[in-house]
Amino acid sequence: SAVITLVLDGTGALLAEPQLSGPGLLTDSEEDQELRLEIIDGVVAAIEGLPRSRKRDDAEVRAAAAHAVRRVLHDNRGKKPATDVHLVRVD
Repeated sequence: SAVITLVLDGTGALLAEPQLSGPGLLTDSEEDQELRLEIIDGVVAAIEGLPRSRKRDDAEVRAAAAHAVRRVLHDNRGKKPATDVHLVRVD
């Protein structure tokens, strides 16, 4: 499984770098650290690429982030893990 935590403001702007954990999927190896950064970059790009109105919709943001995580992991490892998105809104 993969878990990504996002902290956004009310408009959908990221306030901190997404945090990713992948118990049983990602290790502390150098290769996995590079993959972890690629996943985070994919999530950031997916969120920033959403139209402004969709960035305010928690379900849309969660779906975009989960899809980005699964896409990168599928491309790199051939896996589509169960993905949880923890979304924190700070107004």
